[in-house]
Amino acid sequence: MLERARAGGEGPRLRYLRGAAEETGLPDGCADLVSMANALHWFDPPRALAEIARISTGWAAAYWNGRADSRFNDEYETLLRLSSEDYRTRFPGPERNPLHILRDAGVEVVEAHFPDEHRVDREAFIGLAHSASYVAHGVADLPAFDAALDAIFARHAANGVLVIPMLCDVQAFRSPTR
Repeated sequence: MLERARAGGEGPRLRYLRGAAEETGLPDGCADLVSMANALHWFDPPRALAEIARISTGWAAAYWNGRADSRFNDEYETLLRLSSEDYRTRFPGPERNPLHILRDAGVEVVEAHFPDEHRVDREAFIGLAHSASYVAHGVADLPAFDAALDAIFARHAANGVLVIPMLCDVQAFRSPTR
């Protein structure tokens, strides 16, 4: 991803660096906004929040797409729980939901939720499922998993298109020490 980003160009106000949420390598107070997309659940919260406080002059925002309530998403969730040990370990219940990470760390947040939907054909649906780390690293019987994905797609798609109900969840918070 870093190579692709750099191929798009850098400049005086845009540069790409390797770092981690817990140790960015950025100077103190260098960011007006710290943004985390689909990543908060991978961080060590106390260390990452300390780093955000160090580099931020104000606000931070965490956001990601989550599955909205629907029959399709319930069926897909059941398949993931049956098929992926990694998924069951990473997401044993709502206490591991990224929405709770900041609250559990004692951070006061402002939350917003925006309905969205992904429209995918069969190939894109299979690719989307396979792009998740808990599928790539957690499904032992991939042919059986793919057969179940095909069956779910067939039950829920119309005219070759599956509409996946989603929610974009956003949490904004002031830098923890500000």
